[in-house]
Amino acid sequence: MTTEELVSFFAPHLSVSIRNMFGGRSVHAEGLIVALEAGGDLYLKADKSTQSFFIDLGCQPLTYERRSGATATLRYYRVPDHVYANERLKNQFVAAAIAIAKRGSAGRELAKRLAQRRARAR
Repeated sequence: MTTEELVSFFAPHLSVSIRNMFGGRSVHAEGLIVALEAGGDLYLKADKSTQSFFIDLGCQPLTYERRSGATATLRYYRVPDHVYANERLKNQFVAAAIAIAKRGSAGRELAKRLAQRRARAR
């Protein structure tokens, strides 16, 4: 996918920036990673609570081969081709990815604050 295609996919919903990352690209919105592009395919972020949404719609997870030769699977799911032409589905996919990114960010912020409190208590 081109940068323009990535931006266009999210454009009706939010403004995104694209950054090169590990041979692919990351899609950022509101300071959060919401998607990855790898091999020309778009993968949206998932978590335990939304993983079944992506799987039920036939989405494949992003995988890569580690140096050890083992296959690693990330919680990013490929957007199926039919979603690009279906605004309702596209809206659902984008909304799910944004919500997940925000939940992940909130969890990291909480962990950071707790670690800072523990450090001050010592």
